[in-house]
Order: sequence, then structure tokens, then C-alpha cells
Amino acid sequence: MEQERNSHRFEGESDADFLLRTALDVAALTLRSGGEIHRVEETIRRICSAFGADHTEVFAIHSQIIASVRMKDGAYSSQVRRIYETDNRFARLDAVNRISRALCFGKLTLEEAQEEIARAKGITPYPAWMILIASACGAGGLSFLFGAGIRDALCAALVGFLVTLLGRLIPKNGNAFLEMVLRSFAIGVLSRALVMVGAGLDAGKIIIGAIMLLVPGVSFGNAMRDLLGGDTLSGTLGIVRSILLAASIAFGLFVATAMTGGAVL
Repeated sequence: MEQERNSHRFEGESDADFLLRTALDVAALTLRSGGEIHRVEETIRRICSAFGADHTEVFAIHSQIIASVRMKDGAYSSQVRRIYETDNRFARLDAVNRISRALCFGKLTLEEAQEEIARAKGITPYPAWMILIASACGAGGLSFLFGAGIRDALCAALVGFLVTLLGRLIPKNGNAFLEMVLRSFAIGVLSRALVMVGAGLDAGKIIIGAIMLLVPGVSFGNAMRDLLGGDTLSGTLGIVRSILLAASIAFGLFVATAMTGGAVL
């Protein structure tokens, strides 16, 4: 029984190490799923406190979590978790929140939590076909908001579909800024090409509908929320990243404009 209970522990791992590792697993998955910085830090504090920690220190930004815990018997652990990518996956975030609450209310042991965390990691996002269709509908609908006609809206939907497909073909461990340059460049070239073949009427209206799929509005909003909530460093880093992503989009579109003779302007 004891062997089964400790099946998720590393050899020689203390109670403090295992507690902090589990808390960091929950917090890291929260951050990767789109959770706020203050929620990440509070999650670690609450889980450690629920399991008898005497003192917990946490520092988190969007790319790293540093935490330490001291138990009442004097046992101590300090760990670092690197976060390589984040995304807005609310189904997974909801599952992680349930694990966190269950741990805090004593409804899960640390060993059981490890099993639940593994299940939460396996939650998949929406299927590819649904994302592609949603991107097409979003690009077409947004172009309507900016005064596009039926033909231009349909062209924007096609461009949104193709550019989203391109984004799924680009490796996820690549450079995010280069990806934005490539995708915005593709939007500019495809929009101009559709006008040249007579499918669209106004390349600008097509571009503005499709380019909205790339604008980092959610990232900028989250960064502002962190900044106003007192997480100055993470908020500032998020704002800078959003600005750089927007600049990458502008640069890719500029290159496409220059290559097509400035007609997309």
C-alpha cells in the first residue's frame, strides 16, 4: 500500500519536495492554459498551506515560476519551473481549477492529484477543422464590420482559412515573431492575388478582416490586467511582447505591400 501511495514520488524525494512539485505542476498547467499570474501564485500558496506548509514564497512571470516552501518540521524545498508556451485553453484551465480546489479542500491526496493532472494535460483543444472554419467565419465577419461587401468578405474568409492552416503547419517551438511576419505576409499577398484575379474588389477590406485574427488583443488585455493588479513585471513584459507581435504583423504586411507595388494600400 505504501509503495502504491508513493508511486508518483521520485526516489529520495521528501514530503516538501513532493508537495511543492505537485503545486508547481498545477500552477504551471494553469499558466500554460491561460491563467492569470496572480492566480498562479495564489494556487501554489493555497495548496502548500492546505498541506501544512509553514511558509511559502512564489514569484511568477509568463515564462517562469520560482517557488519555495518550508514545512512546520523544518523541511525545505525550492524549485523552478520554466514555461515555454502559453495558450488560451479554457476547458483545460477549468479542469486544473477543479484539481486546485479539491486539493485545498482536502478532497484529493497529492498522489491522486498527480493522476488528475496527467488527465488534464491530455485534454485536447478544438479539432483542427473547427478552428479553420471558425477562423474563416471570423475573418469574413470582421471584414463586414469594416465595410466590406459580400465578395470581399468571402475572400477574407478564404484568406483567414488559409493563413490559419499555415499557422498550424508552422512548428510550435519556432519563433513567434517570425511566425507573425510569415502569416501577415501571406495575408497581404493572398489578398492582393484575389483582387488581381477578380475574386475580390478591395484588397484593403480583405486584409483588415483577416489580419484581425493575428492581432494580440487578448495578450495585451491580460498584460494590462496583470499590470493594474500589481504584477508590474509580468504586466510590463506582456505589454512589450504584444507590441513586438503587433510590430511583426505590421512588418510582414509592409513587405507584402512593397512586393505587390503598394497596391494593397
